[in-house]
Amino acid sequence: MDKNSNMRKLQLRCDKADKPEIVSNMSDFIENDEGWPFLKVSEEQAIRDSTRPYDSKKNVWVPDPEDGFVTAEVRGSKGDLVSVVTDKGNE
Repeated sequence: MDKNSNMRKLQLRCDKADKPEIVSNMSDFIENDEGWPFLKVSEEQAIRDSTRPYDSKKNVWVPDPEDGFVTAEVRGSKGDLVSVVTDKGNE
């Protein structure tokens, strides 16, 4: 055996019958999950998100009654009060 085969880690997954099954890598496991299509972000959206400028002092998450949380940008602050504008345009 070569070093690579000794170093390769195998991952186990238990199905409903509790029979272990070898999974070659985690992406195979995730992509075969029945909920994956609902969680996956499109490649175009991932590219847009990764090229968007981000400033940890200005960009925040705020609670939203419809979506749970939405992104917002800090416009100003006075004491403990912070003024933000969400991506939806709400202030």
